[in-house]
Amino acid sequence: MPDLGTVVDSIVVKTKSYATGAFNEQNTCAVLVEPILAALGWDTGDVACVDRQYRVYDGTRLDYALKLAGKPVVFVEAKG
Repeated sequence: MPDLGTVVDSIVVKTKSYATGAFNEQNTCAVLVEPILAALGWDTGDVACVDRQYRVYDGTRLDYALKLAGKPVVFVEAKG
């Protein structure tokens, strides 16, 4: 797994070549959020660790809930 600095450098290089307006919310998640979460040690492929579109008490959905021992400890909201 690459370290965080390497991931961020890669993101900066990649995003400079993208057209203006290329970053909707889903692209932001794919290109920015998930690589950073993975570099920080979160297993984005395991819903027991990273739950997407997590529903909170009022029915609102947050983009990510990062979990420890099955309980959310950090929430991440992404925007385009």
